Amino acid sequence: MAWAEISGAHFGSRVAMDWTDDDGKTLTQCGPFTATTPSRTTPAHPLRRGWHFRACGDTPRPAARYARDQCTTYG
Repeated sequence: MAWAEISGAHFGSRVAMDWTDDDGKTLTQCGPFTATTPSRTTPAHPLRRGWHFRACGDTPRPAARYARDQCTTYG
């Protein structure tokens, strides 16, 4: 299973997960989901051969030295 999590979140921070099976030409997104507590996860999604996932976070009050929106690389 794959899921995305944001921790150290402030109210209004959001987390999403997207995946691709064609090297990023098309994306399917799960979320965004708004944090109401310091941690929030997306629902889990089954893994499939050839699918690549990444997690994305969006926070209205980013920590110093960080952009407001961040995504991991596909894994």
